[in-house]
Amino acid sequence: MAYSLDLAFIKQQLNIDSDIVEDDNLLSLYKDAAMSKVQSDIRLTDSEYEIALASKEGSKLILAILLLIGHYYTNRDVITYGSPKILPAYNSLISNFKIYYRTSV
Repeated sequence: MAYSLDLAFIKQQLNIDSDIVEDDNLLSLYKDAAMSKVQSDIRLTDSEYEIALASKEGSKLILAILLLIGHYYTNRDVITYGSPKILPAYNSLISNFKIYYRTSV
């Protein structure tokens, strides 16, 4: 199943009411940054990335992107108090995907 990473879907993930529009531009920026980060982390070309997003494994990438968007949205400050947050679910999703995709191409 292909998922659309539109603002409504992102807001659903973040539990933001669809009527609240003040952060829409920010969420779009976070989406672009997260998609770029995932593509960079799994080291795919633009065409490979598009194919991967549309594949049966693409839901893992979408989930990784959503997790990053949530992380960016929640942690807007440059300064972090306490220990830095590690996203083990993100790392798990992309590492499994890299192994799957690179061995199946």
